[in-house]
Amino acid sequence: MKKYEHVFKAITIKGVEFKNRIEVAPMVPCMATPEGWVTKELIDFYKPFAKGGAGIVTVGGSAVNWTYAMDHEGEINLGDDNVKMGLDHIADEIHKYGAVLSIELNHGGRFSNSINLASKGLKPISSTPKPAEIDEYFSKLQGKQPGEVEEMSIELINKTIDDYASAALRCKDSGFKMVMIHGAHGMLPSQFLSSYVNRRTEVLHC
Repeated sequence: MKKYEHVFKAITIKGVEFKNRIEVAPMVPCMATPEGWVTKELIDFYKPFAKGGAGIVTVGGSAVNWTYAMDHEGEINLGDDNVKMGLDHIADEIHKYGAVLSIELNHGGRFSNSINLASKGLKPISSTPKPAEIDEYFSKLQGKQPGEVEEMSIELINKTIDDYASAALRCKDSGFKMVMIHGAHGMLPSQFLSSYVNRRTEVLHC
């Protein structure tokens, strides 16, 4: 292990102390309630990583807005203050073992749960109204047109920015020391950054 001698050394970044440089990457256990609340099963899933010695435990993709952001079942709802008690509990359990708790903030954008949205008379939202490829694929197999995607207005973009900030604050108040903005796998941030998806021509002033 001499080759990786620094992996097990403590480090302080921006005033946050980490007992080592080992981080548990975000996963998607799908163990929250249908409303997006933290369960005992979810806590029990993450606790062994802290107990096993990881310096950072990152909770996987958690929706910043329950209406538009949810892209899979069983994820945490960070868009509601009622999530606070569950966040407190998971933080208490992870901190018992000296690990720092992190969480991945997520918004599916055009990959959000279209069935869930349709039941509310809504559509997935994105930078431009380009359907998700998976919707196009299955729609083609079924001989249907893919579901429509709504282009986000400036007001909705600003609201979504606020959703990220509010979600981060709820986590901070519960003792989370880090947040990770999920920009990979085609999630909403990358839908704005990618010219393949983002066909807007105006200059945005958010």
